[in-house]
Amino acid sequence: MIRAGQYVIVDKNAYIPIMVRLYIYGTLELAMNRNHTIRANIIIISDEGQLIIGRPDQPFPSTLFVLISLWGDQSTQDLPLSNGPNLGSKALGVFGNLSMFGNPHKVHWTRLNETMQKNAQFLSVIDKTDWVVGDVIVVTTSTFEPRQAEKFTIVAVFDDGRRFKVDTPSQYSHTASLHSINGRNFSMSAKVGLLSRNIIIEGANEPKGSVTNDGFGCRVLVGKYTQDGVKSVGNAMISEVEFRSCGQLGYADSYDPRYALAFLNIDDVTAENPSFVKGSSFHDGYNMGIGVYGTNNLIISDNVIHHTVGPGIDLEGRNNGIINNLITLSLAEGTFMTTAYQFDMKWPGAIQVHNAVNYTMYGNSIAGSEKIGLITRGVDCNDNNAIARIYNNEIHSTLHGVHFLDSTTYCWKIEDFLIWKNLDYGVYAWPNQPIVVKNCIVADNKVSSLIISISDYLAQFVANTNSQKKTEKHIEDATKVLTVKIS
Repeated sequence: MIRAGQYVIVDKNAYIPIMVRLYIYGTLELAMNRNHTIRANIIIISDEGQLIIGRPDQPFPSTLFVLISLWGDQSTQDLPLSNGPNLGSKALGVFGNLSMFGNPHKVHWTRLNETMQKNAQFLSVIDKTDWVVGDVIVVTTSTFEPRQAEKFTIVAVFDDGRRFKVDTPSQYSHTASLHSINGRNFSMSAKVGLLSRNIIIEGANEPKGSVTNDGFGCRVLVGKYTQDGVKSVGNAMISEVEFRSCGQLGYADSYDPRYALAFLNIDDVTAENPSFVKGSSFHDGYNMGIGVYGTNNLIISDNVIHHTVGPGIDLEGRNNGIINNLITLSLAEGTFMTTAYQFDMKWPGAIQVHNAVNYTMYGNSIAGSEKIGLITRGVDCNDNNAIARIYNNEIHSTLHGVHFLDSTTYCWKIEDFLIWKNLDYGVYAWPNQPIVVKNCIVADNKVSSLIISISDYLAQFVANTNSQKKTEKHIEDATKVLTVKIS
């Protein structure tokens, strides 16, 4: 236990034992002159407590690492909190201050520069990176099949970080292609994301089988609770952190979000109480990646989220932002379960923003989901400023690209999306109000848009057809729409 008023620095000579519970009411800082491993069942930061690993102006050095390894299974004693959530077990609970700043990277994800053929061990990307030998990367699918995403370890780096040799031959082909429609250039290419970071939070497979058999990974919860009249509210500055084997299968409710990372009812993020998630990776998880509920003004940016069960990001609250993130391989619970799963009636999106208000979303790529890419209510057709907040998002390799929810009180629209190679529909809607799809490229989907009308309202699909010749023959007519009216 770190008591209130204590400031403990773990330096070269300190020994950290394996713990059941670590309570932090004071300050615990990990010195930046050694590697650190912390193993515990539960770590809880409360009141004025702080856990400091790196600083904004002095991130944790690239030559060193920190591993926070959380252990436990479903039978491990949990930790319900007074007037707050059940923290459960195998958990890091943040009800004070968490500050994590890993080694910064210039590029967190990019695109293939040329097609990586099947059985290849070399790949090239369009951006100059600072990735090094030993880093783990993911190359996304570029087909209708989201499970064709592949992980590799870099074994050699060439051309100033633009070309790599990886440890194993690719099992699939990953394409890179550039196109132009009516003067608008766009890429239909696989993405490449960096998964390795030097601050790691992991769900340990301890007891044996807790992760591999039961899907019981770790969870990080930033929230609040009240005890003896004292309110403890968390904030978390998370930069360049790797979350692996996190999330606890089956705990998907927003009031008990046992995801890799969740922000729950912390109200407004401010300069005095800052929180953000940037430049981090989430991979090989067993539940959602990031959930945001009862939280406002939070920015989620430049992250790579690979292999979630359910959404990569589920966003509620006001004035939050999802910026320049890569989401790949969002799995359906029914196909992930190893036991019999008779009915799968859940239709999660890789990103869900349908309960968010006045959010910002741009520069994101959803590159593989077994169900839906994006679930949204769209924005008000009369909101001419929406294009300054929501634009330049890409969705491919899903079952349905974009789902509009079926009930609103206004005309909805989306603008400036690239929606390609989705197995059923690029855009799916069952509207009770008019909808507008404007300045979007909707290409190479089985059906570009399915609009099921339950009223006399019509869909307006504002787009241009592809007038180019056979060189672009695999790109479908961008205005192909199937509209069904139910009377």
